[in-house]
Amino acid sequence: MTNERLAVLSLVAILSAPLGAGTAAASCSDRPGTPIQMNITDQVYTAPGGPTRAVTKVYTVPGELFVHELTHAWQLHNRKPTMYQWIIEGVQKSDYAPLTNRSWSQGDIEEQAATVNTWFHNHATAAWTDQADLKKRLESAEALRDASFHFIKDNIRLGKN
Repeated sequence: MTNERLAVLSLVAILSAPLGAGTAAASCSDRPGTPIQMNITDQVYTAPGGPTRAVTKVYTVPGELFVHELTHAWQLHNRKPTMYQWIIEGVQKSDYAPLTNRSWSQGDIEEQAATVNTWFHNHATAAWTDQADLKKRLESAEALRDASFHFIKDNIRLGKN
């Protein structure tokens, strides 16, 4: 990924102190215009190579959970939901399924994040070795033809909900 593309995802995300073992990762902001804080578990925060290389039982590709949480930071920056809206939308969803046959704006926060991390999972693969290799994988013809790539191109990169 180029620095510009990474900047679109990273925005004003701040890595906070780890939450502790067994605690779920989360992204949040107190109010619009304030820094977005990514709270990540000890397992992710202290992973060899740091959070961008962490894997979990659910997010098996290095960096996949980090990408999922960065998508939430993107949502907070671009959608500007109230904390009440954020909590209600976040807790009502439990399957974390990627969007299929619907527009980006029809997806809730977890469906949007799952769409991005699933695209990343499918094309970064567990074998990526460094930033140049990751860039090559995510810009491959296969990645760009993926049915979910239009969400990356038309929503994430352009900041459109």
